[in-house]
Amino acid sequence: MADTQRYVNLACQQGYLSQASLKRARGQWRDEGEKRSLWAVIKSADMLTDKQIQDVESALEVDPSGPGTVIEGYRIVERLGSGGMGDVYLGQSQSNPSEQVAIKILPKRLCADPEHLKRFVLETRALSRMNDEHVTRYISAGEVDARPYLIMELVRGVSLKEHLQQAGALTSRESMAILAQLSGALIKAEDARVVHRDIKPANILLSPARPGYNEPFCAKICDFGLVKFLQDRAQDLGVDEALTVSGIALGTPHYMSPEQATGEREIDYRSDMYSLAATVYHAMMGRTLFSGKTSAVIMYKQVTASIDVEPLRQRGCPDGLVDLLRDMLRKERHERPDSWRDIYTRAISLVDELAGQDPELESAGRQQPVSRRRASSAVFNAGPSPVQGMPRGIFRSRRRTVWAMQLLSFSVILLAVTIFWLLSPPGDGSRVIRVAPETFASSLQRATQELAAYADDPAYADLGSTRTLLLQPGRYQLPSGLSLRSSGLVLQAAAAGVEIEAGDQSLIDLKGSAHVLRMKGPMLIRGRGDALVRVTDGARLYLQDVVVRGAPLEVVGGS
Repeated sequence: MADTQRYVNLACQQGYLSQASLKRARGQWRDEGEKRSLWAVIKSADMLTDKQIQDVESALEVDPSGPGTVIEGYRIVERLGSGGMGDVYLGQSQSNPSEQVAIKILPKRLCADPEHLKRFVLETRALSRMNDEHVTRYISAGEVDARPYLIMELVRGVSLKEHLQQAGALTSRESMAILAQLSGALIKAEDARVVHRDIKPANILLSPARPGYNEPFCAKICDFGLVKFLQDRAQDLGVDEALTVSGIALGTPHYMSPEQATGEREIDYRSDMYSLAATVYHAMMGRTLFSGKTSAVIMYKQVTASIDVEPLRQRGCPDGLVDLLRDMLRKERHERPDSWRDIYTRAISLVDELAGQDPELESAGRQQPVSRRRASSAVFNAGPSPVQGMPRGIFRSRRRTVWAMQLLSFSVILLAVTIFWLLSPPGDGSRVIRVAPETFASSLQRATQELAAYADDPAYADLGSTRTLLLQPGRYQLPSGLSLRSSGLVLQAAAAGVEIEAGDQSLIDLKGSAHVLRMKGPMLIRGRGDALVRVTDGARLYLQDVVVRGAPLEVVGGS
């Protein structure tokens, strides 16, 4: 407690903490029953900037892991920041100077606390089991100077919290990208029986979009410092579940689920659903679900106050996204979606729908579907994001200037579009749908249903709409008895590492001259039984960089 008072005193002396803020922090500290330190309350209440916190803590602690220290071949260059569960440093590989990592080290003042030590170990175990591109990647862990450390990938970008402060609220497109990317990652958390318990804007990092992906950014979940393993998994790992104490609320009040706010011990992955939805709501509205003078007031509202998501609709949020957020924000967890797979499937469907709508309509209220011919060329990343550091009003003003200039050539464009419409066959647009193993069956079914309208017309075998299922690396299970009635289905590997397995009853049946299937690798297909793919009556199958093992391809009157 003496160290805590030293931090508070220095923050006041440096002018970082006003007397009014200190008084408010003391009130919140007492309301919480003094279960954590006053300094912890001040840091979590955003009364100081990260830089101010770092200055205070650095001044009062001699860091034995400062610049020049080498950990597992990485030389510490500088301190990047501090959090409730550790200090983060920039590490540079001695053998490859271009390789940089983030090294999280538990501060010396916390090493004497058994609870903090156990939580650091829990974070390390959780991160090592979360191998996903939308989670900060685990590299290694160990101890230095009797202090545990965790080596992770260095994410180039800013947190969602910083982005909101710099550029304002997100668009529907950006919000759906976060929801789709992170719900896909949290499927793995659910399978690993892991609950994050502290999903919030500060714990979501936004790195640049990946090459070849139509996305505004690549979002990553970080900071598993409050992670919880569900009871069965905790027993397997030998984790002490006493860290989750009944009656003590762990998390951040603005994004806590009702069950977290009441201190329930038996929470599960559905608590993270609420937190992610509260985060997306904040990102779109520019304000949190609830506000209050103290954490106790906010947590009380999380439990008792009704949630109104209609303001999202008024800002132009698509109906499907409003409905999904409403379901994730149900007060009773049994009323929320059954699994992260359900959320991911719905989110990907929303992303796909938005790809066929005009992104420029977002600033003019509710989005409306564009014409069929324009939808075929609509690009999901067409709507630009605000430039960092530029006020949104100036950004929009410049966009209006660009629009005015574009009107000069509008008549020419309109004429070209009209001619293209008249000369082209009707279609429902070419879409690329990103698919993971757990959503393969549902995405395949939806794509074939959408293309079924062209199945009996040979004229559209090559000219009609297409659906490209972009398969992420992983092992896919082919549904049994699959009969593809489509003229434009493409199964394409996003990268190496795609394997499709077919059971004894699995069969892709292509029948009729209007049926065309294209499979593009690198891809490995394993099959059992008499045949994996049957091509008959003039149907066509195109394979590119595809290796087939096991059951053969059966071609009768097709190609």
